[in-house]
Amino acid sequence: MSVILNQTILEASKYIDPTGGLVASAVLLAETAIAQLDKVDMVVIDLVGLRSVSSSYFNTLLTQIAQKRGTTTLQHRVEMRFSAAAQKAIFDSSYRAVIQSLSL
Repeated sequence: MSVILNQTILEASKYIDPTGGLVASAVLLAETAIAQLDKVDMVVIDLVGLRSVSSSYFNTLLTQIAQKRGTTTLQHRVEMRFSAAAQKAIFDSSYRAVIQSLSL
């Protein structure tokens, strides 16, 4: 049994690109998550308050984290909290695609 010593919760709604681009917003969130992974055991990304997310948003977020910290870190040290089943469905599809593409 592993114990998480410390974690940080990032509210995705606070990482919105002022130009309105979803992909740019995902990059802002990914950069913050990557920096936090150097400081804490677990990064929780809370999607409550995001009105729309797309596969491009999740693909960018997940790819950025996995490329900088590896897929093992993405799988075991990043947790997502969803506010809607639709968010989770889009995420699940993106997650599978990103893990598969980076495992080739």
